[in-house]
Amino acid sequence: MFVSLGYFENEDENISAIKVLCNSVRENGYLFLDLYNYNKMYSEYENKMRYPGGIEVTTQRKFDKDNKIAYINKIVKSKTSDDDKRYEMRIRVYTMDEIISICAANNMRLYK
Repeated sequence: MFVSLGYFENEDENISAIKVLCNSVRENGYLFLDLYNYNKMYSEYENKMRYPGGIEVTTQRKFDKDNKIAYINKIVKSKTSDDDKRYEMRIRVYTMDEIISICAANNMRLYK
């Protein structure tokens, strides 16, 4: 599952999604999780990329340390348009210990 945790509106919904994943694995089956690296998301970040055709994408990331939420904003500018496109994401980022605890509470063994 590619980074599919943390996008829900509140913590209860995120935990519920993790429980559904854990409960959907058959006995002796495997569930592979691809998660954001908590330690990398923890830092603030800004990056500009230029692409052919005059497209420029600016990515900004801020992190709310108290709630472990990353706010990611992308601004796409094009030479052919006066309208900038803006995209916003809010992601609850989990530490490995949190994932282990949640999965263990749902009878899952974890392998790192």
